[in-house]
Amino acid sequence: MIGHVEGRQFAAIAAYPAPPDDSAPQLSLRLMSCSRCGQTNVVTLNNLSWTRDLNGVRKLDIRPLENQLLITSSETEELRQAFKQMTELREAGDGSGAGNRPRDEACQHEYPRQDSNL
Repeated sequence: MIGHVEGRQFAAIAAYPAPPDDSAPQLSLRLMSCSRCGQTNVVTLNNLSWTRDLNGVRKLDIRPLENQLLITSSETEELRQAFKQMTELREAGDGSGAGNRPRDEACQHEYPRQDSNL
């Protein structure tokens, strides 16, 4: 998925499989758009994984893989369409993670607001 985001090939993201379970490492793709003009759009791709600290306490480790990649309005629409297709495929249970539904991170946020982790 990293190559698809960096290469702005957002349509290919639709077929990306869901993680096998909640404890498996996951990728989080977040779209942030200017709520005023809608013309400024950035995408952030994070790797999410559970780790243990020195005391053995589990914590969520968030590592940015692509941070605030500026994309065009047409690329934003392509990403939203891919997300919609991904959701439909996963809900249909086509073997790419039945029951695992991606979170809708394509919300409108005040740019450049940084939201808390997922």
